[in-house]
Parts: sequence; C-alpha cells; structure tokens
Amino acid sequence: MTHDGRIRRRRFRDGVFSALTQASKEPVRGQPLMVDRFRAVAEMAEELAARGIPFATCRNSRMNKEIRKRLNEDVRKRLNEGHAVSIGKSGRRQIKAGAVESWLKKVAALRSISDHFVEMGLYGD
Repeated sequence: MTHDGRIRRRRFRDGVFSALTQASKEPVRGQPLMVDRFRAVAEMAEELAARGIPFATCRNSRMNKEIRKRLNEDVRKRLNEGHAVSIGKSGRRQIKAGAVESWLKKVAALRSISDHFVEMGLYGD
C-alpha cells in the first residue's frame, strides 16, 4: 500500500474510533466499550505490519504475542505508577492471547473495510 493509502486508512480508522468513543458515552446497559485498548491494538498492529511482522490473528502468531507483551507491559507500568484505583478491575488483569485474538479479528475487519473504501475512492481527502 502506498504512503497516501496508509494515511487515508489511518484517517478512516481514526474516524471510526471517534464514532465508537462518541457512542460509548451514551448510557447503555452492560460494560462500556474498550475503545482505547482497541485503538491501541490497531495502532500496534499497523506498526508491526509496517516493520515486516505478518498480520495474523491466531493466538500463537508473532503479532499476537508481540501485542500481548506490549499491552501487559503497559498495564504493569500503569500499576507501578499508582493508577490501580483509577484503573478498573479489567484494566489490572493480565491480557491473554484470546483477548488479543478477538481484538485482532476486529482490526482485520476494520482494515478490510477501510481498504475497500479507500480503493473505491469513497474515502479520501
């Protein structure tokens, strides 16, 4: 994909995450969406793919392992800084391969949709 295509994909993805953030602010039953973590996984996946790690969603893939390692390091860092009270219970737990696999499947769907809109010229400047 060209540099311009990556920029358009990123803008499309940012628009989707902005819409999800806006939707998560509305009162709804159940748990709120983890938009920030989903956004972080998407950004890490794009960065790793740009560095040459193949995009894969399965639990044993290199991408899954690398993202899981980074997310767990981030959780440990926030806990060591004393944010344990402000972080919810789900934010303090160790992230497992199944959770990353689920997020990566959503990222794959988002990439597919954004590529489709960018290639068709429906989403541009």
